[in-house]
Amino acid sequence: DEVVPEKLTMLYTSAIAFGTARLVEDEDEKRAALVAFADKFGASNGLEKNLEEIERTWKIVRVFAIDVELMTGKASMELKS
Repeated sequence: DEVVPEKLTMLYTSAIAFGTARLVEDEDEKRAALVAFADKFGASNGLEKNLEEIERTWKIVRVFAIDVELMTGKASMELKS
């Protein structure tokens, strides 16, 4: 999001998802989700450090997935053009 004071507006995008949340119990699915999350938010740590942290916290981390049934989104008019 970005404030555009001269136009008294904001540039934004948003999404809303509806679905059913479930605990991920399959170890391959859990590992894939944690690696993807680490790649997205901890890339500066490096892959090796992220994998070490995933292993260190494996037994205490719970992963939930949302099986999306419906998704909607919108963006400010300035971003649509």
